[in-house]
Amino acid sequence: MSDKSTDIAAEKVHVSGKTMRDAKVVASDGTEEEKQAVINGEISVNKVAAEVRQWKEVKKYAETPEFNRTNDATIEWAKYTWNPVTMKYSLHKESALNCIKM
Repeated sequence: MSDKSTDIAAEKVHVSGKTMRDAKVVASDGTEEEKQAVINGEISVNKVAAEVRQWKEVKKYAETPEFNRTNDATIEWAKYTWNPVTMKYSLHKESALNCIKM
């Protein structure tokens, strides 16, 4: 759905286009618990959408192995180290989001 059609749909249900776009993010990428919390009015769709977007960024970074610039004296002979181990298998959403918020 384009932004224009999203805005038209939002107008029909008396919400802003941003709220409608946030609802689409939650519906497509949120957990069942997050969706139910929004439905029950326990948390705003905007807050959940922001967390979902942030989580997607964390996951994207966590799943990408990369070379790291070395600043460790124990391996001063290497300019870069390879980090093929990612957080993909050990990353928990709540702990990752809490670390970002600190």
